[in-house]
Formats: sequence, structure tokens, C-alpha cells
Amino acid sequence: AVSIDSLNRIAQIMQTQYGFNVGSVEPVQKETPLTNLFGRVDFQISPVHRLVFRQIINHDVQDDFFRNVNNFNADPTVQNSGFRYSTNALQRDAKNTSSTAQLYSNFSNGISNELLIGYNTIKDERIVPQRAPEVTVGVLAGGTRRSVTFGTEQFSPGNLLDQKVFELVNNVTIPKGPHTFTVGGRLDFTHIFNNFAQASYGVYKFFNTDSLELGRANGYAVAYAN
Repeated sequence: AVSIDSLNRIAQIMQTQYGFNVGSVEPVQKETPLTNLFGRVDFQISPVHRLVFRQIINHDVQDDFFRNVNNFNADPTVQNSGFRYSTNALQRDAKNTSSTAQLYSNFSNGISNELLIGYNTIKDERIVPQRAPEVTVGVLAGGTRRSVTFGTEQFSPGNLLDQKVFELVNNVTIPKGPHTFTVGGRLDFTHIFNNFAQASYGVYKFFNTDSLELGRANGYAVAYAN
């Protein structure tokens, strides 16, 4: 395992040289709060028409953080995490709201109609503690160079999946002698926004703490929107 002296030195270099707080080395308590709400209203408008409205609200949050003993790799396109300070954590925030209205109509001649209107929003977002490059430093531990990482997790800058779905359905049922005919139509409109900007804050790899102190990275990568 990486020694606490090495971790403290990295934190001191970053604070003194760059004015950056790498975060904590203490154990991190991960939480997964979940909220599920459901509501329904049935309203008899008249002897012919009945309206039903349903509302669903889901919200869950998941803390994403782990530490390992991965070896150091100087290639900035390869993430090798290792021992992570708390600034390399992230939170997955997922929200889903679904609203549905249905109008049921039963006419005296046996004809019935069902109209459905629905609107669904789905938002999956990664929330990071701060905006900074992801930095990995190689530290010798028992003769093996391990990775120590801090800063914004490189896959998470602005990471967002936002979906909006509109649904309209109408079906008419017509009895005709021994037969029943159903005629209807359906309209779906879906809007999807997916932002995945890996390494948009930059990724730095330093061979050891001396390289970090001198500001001499062994590898660097940054991505930008094309």
C-alpha cells in the first residue's frame, strides 16, 4: 500500500505549488438515497367520460468511489486510478418524472374511445466535487510503482444524459354485429441529449512526486468538442 507520508507529500506539493486541495485520504462513506413517489386521481366527469391522471416521480443518488492498488501507467489515455483522494469521487444523480392522462369515453351506441397523453423525462447526471484536471502520480510501494490519483474523474466532466419523451395515443372501438373493430393511432416524440466529454478538463501523469513538484508531466491529454 502507498504510505501516508507519500500521500501527505503529494497533498503538500499541490497545496504549496498549485494552491489545490487534493481532498481527503480518510475512508469515504457511500450513500444511495432513493425517492419513489406515485399518485393517481380518478375523476368521473360525466356518465360518458372518466379521466385518470397518474404521476410518478423517481429520484436516486449513488456515491461512486473506490480505491485500488493499480500500477502506474504513464499513458494519459489509460486510466489507472489507484489510491484516490476524495476529489476523484463522483455522484450519479438520476431523475425520472412520468405524467400520464387517460380519458375513457363510453357512448350509448356501444362505441368507446380511449385517449392517452404521456410525458416522460429522464435525466442521468454525474456530479463532481470540483472542476479540475485528473492527475495521477506514481509512488513506489514495496518496489512497485503504484498510482495515486486526484482531481475530477476523467470520464465525468459535464457527463449528462437527458431524455424527453412525449406520447399521444387514441383508440376508437366500434362494435358491428358479431364483430368489434378498433381503429387508432400513436404519436411518439423523443428528444435525447447525451454529453460525454472525457478528459475535457485534462489528464496529467507524473512519474513520481519529484516530477510533480517540478511540474514535469510524463503524459498529458485533453479532449474538446469537435
